[in-house]
Amino acid sequence: MAFAVAVDVSLHRREQIEFHQQMQTRKIVEHIDKMIYEDGRRAVSDLANEISALPLQLYTQLVLQVELVYTVLQYAPLYYVQREPVALANFRWRVDQKDRIPNRYEKVFRKILPALLQSKGLREPMISLEGADYRHFKRFEYEPGKEPNYLKETYGLDAPEAATNSVNVGKLVNDDFRYVDSETFSGVQVADLIASGVRRVLRSNFDSPEKVALALGMNMLQAPKGKTTIRLLSLDQAGHVDERQRRVFDSWADTPGHFDLTKQAR
Repeated sequence: MAFAVAVDVSLHRREQIEFHQQMQTRKIVEHIDKMIYEDGRRAVSDLANEISALPLQLYTQLVLQVELVYTVLQYAPLYYVQREPVALANFRWRVDQKDRIPNRYEKVFRKILPALLQSKGLREPMISLEGADYRHFKRFEYEPGKEPNYLKETYGLDAPEAATNSVNVGKLVNDDFRYVDSETFSGVQVADLIASGVRRVLRSNFDSPEKVALALGMNMLQAPKGKTTIRLLSLDQAGHVDERQRRVFDSWADTPGHFDLTKQAR
């Protein structure tokens, strides 16, 4: 089952990406003066510095990768808990590394990913299905009463009740995360082929992009109502989808036989 996010950088103004990066950095340190512990202030400051130091191309990549991982965490558990709950016992993250050893960006990405996901989770709490069998997922949840209350203790802020999340995002990501050589991992090779296909479809590099989109859509999760199968992001103030791209997105939405998020297991 595949997930994908995309961005058309050619439609972005450089100053708008810079503004997006600056705003992200400011949000991270927004309440640093209210933090009680020096170690916490230093960690938050280091996180902001790591993000602000990224070149714009890598910052854009970071935004998309965080969105992709969070999309997986939002919808993959919801899919599998209805069909194969035991699959929720393990989350294996395999990321194609560019060099023989992880480069600086890859190290930064892994370091800051849990914090960015946790922050995103406060705004968009993970979805769960009431009454479903989450027993195998329990090891990724905090025990009752042990959920982190760092917003209150560290920042002196009261988090909205809806933002309370018992999922240990750090453990979800770091429990089994590895950078690998795609030549030795078939799953990463498949992901690379699908990503290449999606990229070519969006660029209209096929004679019949709509037909290829239908074929690719068979590997993807059906988007929830009001969402698109492929998430298009914009770091600019406005986004743009031309008519041909719109037809491609319609093809993905209408793909018969793709993974149905709401279909109950039999």
